[in-house]
This record gives sequence, structure tokens and C-alpha cells, in this order.
Amino acid sequence: MLMFSLADARIYQGTSSKTGICETCGEGLQNCNGHFGHVRLALPAFHIGYLKLVMNILQNICKVCCLTHSEVS
Repeated sequence: MLMFSLADARIYQGTSSKTGICETCGEGLQNCNGHFGHVRLALPAFHIGYLKLVMNILQNICKVCCLTHSEVS
């Protein structure tokens, strides 16, 4: 496995194999609680299911006073 890449075994937050050993803590399945992690992306990634909703919210916020257009009226 390549360290610090998507193929890094530590990214899978522990082990799911009964005989596997967690790359983060060195424990087996019974003793490993799992681990939080994140991947830094070169560009932002957007969830396509929320894109229209987020765009609608952003378009309804006043760029001057930061209130929604319904609060300004």
C-alpha cells in the first residue's frame, strides 16, 4: 500500500477483517474502535444532491448586510 494516498490502509478507519490488524493503532477487530480521518483534495468537491439547494440559499443572501432577502424586505 502507498503511504499518504487513497490506497493507504490507514484511510479505512480500522480493520473489518477478523484476522486483520489496524494500521493506525495496531489492534485487531475486537480492540480497535475505528479512527476518524480526512482526505485533502486539490479542488473542492460538491455533493450533487445538495448543489441546487446550496445555490438557492447563497443567491438569497444579501452580499452587503448578510441577511436573507426575506429579512431585508
